[in-house]
Amino acid sequence: MSEMPVRHLLDSRARVPVRSELFIHRPRLADLLDRATQREITLVTGPAGTGKTLAVADWTRERRRAGSVAWLSLDRADGGARRLWRSLLSALSTGLGPDIFRDLELPDAPDIGVLYQMVRSLGTPVVLVLDDLQELDQGDSLDWLAQLLRWPPDGMRFVLISRHDPPINLHRLRLEDKLSELQFTDLAFTRAESRELLAMWGLSLGERDLSRLVDATGGWAAAIRLAALTLSTSDDAAVLLERFAGPTFLIADYLWHDVLGMLPDSYAEFLLRTSVSERLCGSLAEALSGEQNADELLRMLARDQFLAHELEGTGWYRTHTLLNKALRARLQTDHPALAREQYRKAALWFEEHEAWTEALDQAISSGDWDFAGQIVARSGAAMCLGADQSVLIGLMARIPEACAHDYPELAVGMAVAPAVRGDQPAVQRFLSLAEASLDTLSDSRRAVCVLAIRTLHAVHAYRVCDPIAMRVATDDAERILSDLSYSDAPGWAYNRGSVHALRGIAELWAGQYETAAQMLRAGLASLPPERVGHDEDIRLAGLLALAESGAGRFAEARELARRALDTARSRGRLRGGEAKWAWLAIAYVETYSCDERARDTIAQCAQVIDAHLSPFTAALLQIIQASDDFARDDLASARVRLTSVAASPAGRGRLIAAQVVELRVTVELATNDIERARSVLEEYDQAMAAAGPSSEPGPDLACTARAQLFLASNEPERVRAAVAHNLGGRDLQGAGSWLLVAMAEDRLRYDRLATEAMARVVELAADEHLEYIFRRPNRRVEMMLRRHLALAGTHREFVEKLLVRVAVEPAPVGLVQVRPLTEREEAVLIYLPTMAANAEIAAALSISENTVKQHLKSIYRKLGVRNRRDAVRVARDRGLLDLHQPPEPAGL
Repeated sequence: MSEMPVRHLLDSRARVPVRSELFIHRPRLADLLDRATQREITLVTGPAGTGKTLAVADWTRERRRAGSVAWLSLDRADGGARRLWRSLLSALSTGLGPDIFRDLELPDAPDIGVLYQMVRSLGTPVVLVLDDLQELDQGDSLDWLAQLLRWPPDGMRFVLISRHDPPINLHRLRLEDKLSELQFTDLAFTRAESRELLAMWGLSLGERDLSRLVDATGGWAAAIRLAALTLSTSDDAAVLLERFAGPTFLIADYLWHDVLGMLPDSYAEFLLRTSVSERLCGSLAEALSGEQNADELLRMLARDQFLAHELEGTGWYRTHTLLNKALRARLQTDHPALAREQYRKAALWFEEHEAWTEALDQAISSGDWDFAGQIVARSGAAMCLGADQSVLIGLMARIPEACAHDYPELAVGMAVAPAVRGDQPAVQRFLSLAEASLDTLSDSRRAVCVLAIRTLHAVHAYRVCDPIAMRVATDDAERILSDLSYSDAPGWAYNRGSVHALRGIAELWAGQYETAAQMLRAGLASLPPERVGHDEDIRLAGLLALAESGAGRFAEARELARRALDTARSRGRLRGGEAKWAWLAIAYVETYSCDERARDTIAQCAQVIDAHLSPFTAALLQIIQASDDFARDDLASARVRLTSVAASPAGRGRLIAAQVVELRVTVELATNDIERARSVLEEYDQAMAAAGPSSEPGPDLACTARAQLFLASNEPERVRAAVAHNLGGRDLQGAGSWLLVAMAEDRLRYDRLATEAMARVVELAADEHLEYIFRRPNRRVEMMLRRHLALAGTHREFVEKLLVRVAVEPAPVGLVQVRPLTEREEAVLIYLPTMAANAEIAAALSISENTVKQHLKSIYRKLGVRNRRDAVRVARDRGLLDLHQPPEPAGL
């Protein structure tokens, strides 16, 4: 018994249809097509059964045309421009070779420019055949196709096959002399062609009878073939031809009485029972008919072409459209209960073979809404996370909305469409209906329904930038899915990688990089082999790279991201939405390892993110850009970006807000504006207090910002306790926190502790090239690094590289040199960053307030400044404040 993978059926859309043994070559049509395709566009129109598809297919094989041919059989799912674009790219790749797009970057959205580049690079003419154009009767694909046909690339010809004229501006194309047309009168069989077709059946009619047949059928290929079948088994051709010539001839009536009536009962019953599916393979036909020799029956019927047509090399057959419609109508009218049962069988077969769209289509066609609800929940709803989202929405639109009140699983499916368009009130209405009826379901069905509900909650949380709610919802979804068997939720099990990806994003947004990496590794491992190549692997690998970079494993992150981008490049998806996570990971790694390529990578990343914008990715990118701005001393740009993130919906999340406040404090301290830095931190604390306590109490996410402020305010004794939670990490936060501790211990003159802390910094930074924490010149850090080389001597090459980065440039010749301060002036100077009042400084130094004022005047004069703020800035620039710290309070 032949049983081919369902994906071969999808691949067949890009194959030129195969000719049957009973096909006749029609040189007249080939000549017409040769002449027609001298223009850019050829439109072939005619009703079903006129032979237009096979005529064009035969022409392509005869190689009368110049150049290469790509073929695409359209279906209703191509109604969206993005889906049509991907189908076109797949067809071109199949027809012209897999390397046709290797050097091109293919965007998610349709881009005519890509086709121009492809044709230029190919160097030879290209013919693109679009079959079944009538399927594009909704969506925005026709608008884009009309633009493409208006300005087609030089060297590219289009052959459009449709049952009727498409709703595009054909009049303009005719006026511009771009359009050739073949219509039904051209496709109709002539008497000579009809005679040749009948001869293949062993039939010979006289001129009078042949004329009557051609006149009665109008040269319609399907009707002539059907007549040939009947004539081959009829004892009285004249009576049969009389029926064809009659004014009340109906093809459906003819099919039943003269075609199916001539077949053995077992054949007719076989066709009737299998008519619920337009496409058949041996295994499916056996499940529907109960015939163990179903494969053989299909092959025998395929020989007659008009009954079943084999899709080349796949083991699949397609029943003739007219016959299929007639059979379905008869099945539904005469045997409604059997029709419902057959649709159910087909749905279960497609579900078993992981063809979720077909399974859901058959389940809905059954009209058994309880059964359809099961298929929606356990297999269809998982489509909301992937590329078939729009297909799911279209299928659910066929179900009466009233069913949502009685069938909770259908209510969940109906919530997908408003969820995609952001209509949360409608989403909540459907989900409330579902939740109200959950008790009517069995335990396993209820669990699957809740899984779908929690997944939609997670999608909504992502949309409204609520990382905590997203994390809770995805955690629930993961837990439920892990407790379900494959038979309980086959679609969810198959799409487990998408659920892992959603959970991974939630963990990334929460700053739980290790957990995110664990989830995403599991997602990659669970990816079915047939999903590899459909870009899910690119998305998961990119997310994993981002998690690894957040965890500080830069080398592994870089390798993962590069591999994901290489894969995307080989598929022409380098600018696709699935690649954005890998781009973010590369930008993150290169920025925080101070790679000279960082700015160029960020620019490329920004192009991808702009095309596939989401609040989370936009916020991450702006933080990375602000970090790069700061490293390049562009503090104004850094402030603008950070202010934008803080005001965005994503900025309300605790992790993003903490990252923003840390960088904002760093920027303000770089200009010695301690008060502004303190104000930024206070604003953050007030915002977090207003948001209420976290559902997951944990460490202070802004602890490094506080530690920086403690150092700047001459409170080094508070630094270690502030960052204690980070000291166990091996990431950028861990290394940066150890550097703050090293600077604090040095300020306190605890040389041994400072040396140990710096050794830890060097170890962490060298392992993953975390150079960003040494991004700015600092004389005291330079001295500690030199001390490390002298005492420990580890990672010498890396430390010497850092010394170049942190070295303070000597004052340029011609600048006023700072005059030496007296010991008492130095004592006063070190209190200035604390913003202590003159009276407080006087009390601490046991001198009068007037004496403090005199020392300040002398300090200002020697530093060449006029106020306290400028004195602090110049003293820091000269390293004077790095060498001192206020004396410890009395009693310690």
